Amino acid sequence: ETHPLVREFCYELLENKKELHRKAAEYFKTERTKKLAPILEERIFYHLTNGKGWQAAGDLISEKGEEFILLGHTNSLLEMMDGILSSGLKKAEFYLYYGDIAQIKGEWNAASNYYEQAFSSPNVNDKISAEAFIKYGEMLFRKGEVKESLSYFEDAYEISNENNYLRAQARSLNDIGLVLEVFGDLNDAEKKMTNGMQLRIDIDDKAGHASSLNNLGNIFQDKGDLNSAMEKYNESLEIQQEIGDRQVIAITLGNIGSIYQAKGDLETAMEKYNEGLKLRQEIGQKRGISHSYHNIGALYEKEKDYRSSLKNLFKSLALANQMEVKKQETVNYIFEIRKSLGLAKFKELAEQAYKNLTEDLKPFLNLKEITKDTTIKHETPQVGRNDPCHCGSGKKYKKCHGQI
Repeated sequence: ETHPLVREFCYELLENKKELHRKAAEYFKTERTKKLAPILEERIFYHLTNGKGWQAAGDLISEKGEEFILLGHTNSLLEMMDGILSSGLKKAEFYLYYGDIAQIKGEWNAASNYYEQAFSSPNVNDKISAEAFIKYGEMLFRKGEVKESLSYFEDAYEISNENNYLRAQARSLNDIGLVLEVFGDLNDAEKKMTNGMQLRIDIDDKAGHASSLNNLGNIFQDKGDLNSAMEKYNESLEIQQEIGDRQVIAITLGNIGSIYQAKGDLETAMEKYNEGLKLRQEIGQKRGISHSYHNIGALYEKEKDYRSSLKNLFKSLALANQMEVKKQETVNYIFEIRKSLGLAKFKELAEQAYKNLTEDLKPFLNLKEITKDTTIKHETPQVGRNDPCHCGSGKKYKKCHGQI
C-alpha cells in the first residue's frame, strides 16, 4: 500500500536485504490456508529468490506446482521454474510440470520429451521415476500406441507398489485398466480401475477419485448400462466442482453429453458439449478443444445440419493435425457428409468451413485433398461410431481412447 517511490527509497536504505526478504517469506507463509492462493505463493517465491534462498524456492515449486496447474495458473508456474533453472538449480519434478503444461497446450512431442527428461535425470528418485513413467505412458496411450504404453504403466506400478507410493500406484492401476478397456477386457478393466479408485479414496486424492469415476462411467457406457454411467459421471462432476478441476469438468461434461445423445436428447447433449468446449477454450487445452469440436460436429451431422457440422469437424481435424495426432473418426464423419451431399454441394460447404478456420489452423487442413474429384482411398477402413475399431481392439470406434 506504500507509494512505490517511497517504498523504493526505503528499500535502498535497508542494510541486510537478503535476511529481510527471508523474514518476509516466512511471514507470508503464516498467511497460507488449506486452499492454494497463487498470488500469496508468488509473493513467497519473490522474497525467497530475492533472499537467494534458491533451494527453498525450488521446494515451493515442487510442493505447489501441481496445484498451480490444476487451477490453471500455468504462466505463473512457468515463470517461477524458469527463474529457478536460471540460478543453476535443477529438479527432476520441474520436467514433470513442464510436460504437464506442454500437454495442456497440445504440444505432445514436447510433453513426451519433458517426461523422458524427468525419468532420465541424474539422481532422480523412485517417486519421480514412477510419475514420469506413468505420464510418458499416457502420452503413448493418447497417441494410439496402446501396447507400448502398457510396459510403462506396469513399471510404474512395480516401483510404486514396492515403495508404497499409493498415489502413483492408484494412477498406474487406473491406466492399466484403460489399456484393458481398449483390448475389450471390460471386467478386468473395471477391477483395476475400482482398486485404483479405492486407493485414491484412502489417500483423499479427490482429483484422482473424480477421474476414476469418469473412467468407470466409460466402462458402464461400453457395457450399455447408461444409467450407471450417468451416475458415475455425476458423482465425478460433483467432486470436480468442489476442487475446481476445470480440465476434468470439461471431460465429464462431454461424457454426460454423450449419455444424453445416446438417449436421444440431442438438445441437452449439445448444451453439455458447448459447456465443455467453453471451459477447454478458457484453459487452452487443445486436445480437449479438438475433442469438443468433434462431438459438436458429430451431433450436427446426426441432425443433418451439414454446414455447422463441417465447421466444427474442420476445427477438430485441424487442431489434431497441428498436434500431430491421428483423428480418423473425424475424417470418417467428413467423408460421410461428402457422400450424403454429393461432391458439388460438399465443395461449397467445405470451402465455407475452411474460411471459418483461424489463420493459424488453415495450414493444418488440406482442403484440396478433402474435395478432390477422385475416389478417396483411406489408409484405414471407414467405420461408424458404433462399429468395431479398425485397430483390432474389439472395442467400439467411439471408445477406442479413454480418459486418463
